[in-house]
Amino acid sequence: AAVDAPPRPQWVDGLIRAEGTGADPGFATAQGRLKAARAAELDAKRRLAEMIAGLQLDGQTRVTDFVTEHDSIATQVEAIMVDSFVVETRFDNDAAYVTVAVPGTRVWSVLGPELRRQSR
Repeated sequence: AAVDAPPRPQWVDGLIRAEGTGADPGFATAQGRLKAARAAELDAKRRLAEMIAGLQLDGQTRVTDFVTEHDSIATQVEAIMVDSFVVETRFDNDAAYVTVAVPGTRVWSVLGPELRRQSR
């Protein structure tokens, strides 16, 4: 069975990361900083989803193409985002900056077996 397994893309062995920014009119307060951090986290997760959609699965297929062709895994790809986590939160110049990540192995654990099934 390992013979027909799709080759693992390079991105599988690392973290897939994205940074987002957020601000709040009340940034000088603790509550304003928390709101800015939350906005930055949401921005980062949106960017992370876009990055995952653009990942190459093989020579001609990107994640977004694969999900479009095989809607059965669209929900599983969305579930990957639930597993994303905050790597860093920092505050600078009246804004919050949040980096989120998801392990490439998590993305591949969903897409690899499905890609193998579809290529048979």
